Amino acid sequence: ETGTQEEPTEYRLRTKTGDVVWIETEGALIYREGEPYAVQGIARDITARKKAQMALEHSEMRFRNLVENANDAIYIIHPEQGFQYVNPAFENIVGYPAETVYGESFSFWDIIHPDDRDLVKKRAAARESGEDIPSRYEFRIIAADDDVKVVEVATVDIGTGEEPLVMGILRDITARIEMEQALKESEEKFRLLAESSTSAIFIHQGDTFQYVNPAMEEMSGYGREKLQDMTFWDVVHPDHRDLVRERGKQRINGDASIPQRYEIKVVTRDGTEKWADLSATSIIYRGEPAVLGAAYDITERKRAYEEMERALEKERVFKLKTAHHFFNPISIAKGYIDLVSDNISEEDRKKIQAARGAIKRVEAVVKNVTQRGEICE
Repeated sequence: ETGTQEEPTEYRLRTKTGDVVWIETEGALIYREGEPYAVQGIARDITARKKAQMALEHSEMRFRNLVENANDAIYIIHPEQGFQYVNPAFENIVGYPAETVYGESFSFWDIIHPDDRDLVKKRAAARESGEDIPSRYEFRIIAADDDVKVVEVATVDIGTGEEPLVMGILRDITARIEMEQALKESEEKFRLLAESSTSAIFIHQGDTFQYVNPAMEEMSGYGREKLQDMTFWDVVHPDHRDLVRERGKQRINGDASIPQRYEIKVVTRDGTEKWADLSATSIIYRGEPAVLGAAYDITERKRAYEEMERALEKERVFKLKTAHHFFNPISIAKGYIDLVSDNISEEDRKKIQAARGAIKRVEAVVKNVTQRGEICE
């Protein structure tokens, strides 16, 4: 007579070779004349199954740790039964606790912005019908505090035909969208100012111009498209290329001692040499280092300055010649007076003294005219 079957029992055994194996046993007592006298049992080696089970549990634990600590919101949702799982990041982004999200009265559509619900519904329908659509897209949600956020979502079907489930990864990209919008507005303001500026403004990156304004076209004589196919060095005069290169290297290396503004010569399309007052600074343009430069045509100013220098030099030479022309005869006159000053009468001495005073006055007038440009003693 066989007794009651015992529940399967799992335990480890060490084999003769020292290996540890998992064993599952099932057994029942065998009775004779109402008394147990033997055990009937079955033992199975379940080592492989246990290893697979432990690996699965370990994998699930790692997955849960990863999901629970992820910065992105991760959720599993049933089309009819609602949310089956949400991680802490989901709670933080939408502002609702998991208990509320799991509730029967809570719907996925409760958090989607009304203006974006049709978009999400169309994407869901397309996915369910098997259409080949991008897995990622953006829409807006309304969090528990009525804060509107922009999110990027990626979804994948993880269920079966009998149990349809969708896993989604939702990322809050509100800050990125706001930053992109601010950057776009900033670029529009820059372009508006640059396009109306009388200074030549350009952005140079790598070996080419990324942007030039109309004033740059006018100064260089090249059209915008042509300039964007050229390098900065095609415009800089050969005599000044080494200077500009050295300043550029110093600026990249963070040398704060170099001047932000300096004068260079440029060569226009027709070969004309012009002077430009150049200022440049390092910037990040579209994620890469670049140079923002502004150049003002100072050719006429330089020409006027050079003409003024020539005029001043002519004036200086004229004054020197004038001084020599006057002071030479004055010196001669003073010498003759000194020669006749001895052995003369008192009356003649007074006359000579008066002549010396007159010569001194003439000398002072000439000195003021040649040195200060003033007619005075």
